[in-house]
Amino acid sequence: MEKYIAVPSKGDIRTACDGFPRTVSIMIDPSQTGLPGMSMGVESAPVGSQIPEHHHTDAEEILFFYQGSGKVKLGEQEFSFEGETSVIIPRNTRHAIINTGSVPLRLTWTYAPGGNEQGFRNHARWTPASASDL
Repeated sequence: MEKYIAVPSKGDIRTACDGFPRTVSIMIDPSQTGLPGMSMGVESAPVGSQIPEHHHTDAEEILFFYQGSGKVKLGEQEFSFEGETSVIIPRNTRHAIINTGSVPLRLTWTYAPGGNEQGFRNHARWTPASASDL
């Protein structure tokens, strides 16, 4: 049952190297759980940073912002948000997040089905990090 309990400090922790500082911890991964239907992790972005525009062709995504505030772009629309806000992102929807607040932005991401978390393991864009970076 231990493979079904996850904490950020024990996840696969990575730091972005694409010019927009942020750190992720892949906490739930189909290769770990044997359950292909989902993956989940946490992400932290300092004040002024962003998650650049991108999309997922083979998964829906749910974001839950539990600290901070900012703007999320979904397709051609832009919305402001504060902590304790969820955003559902349909497949193939271009999206981006900007931390416009005064504290680090902290969020969870969940992919259904799992698999998109593997993008965080791309060493050209993400490098291994430690729990102190979260």
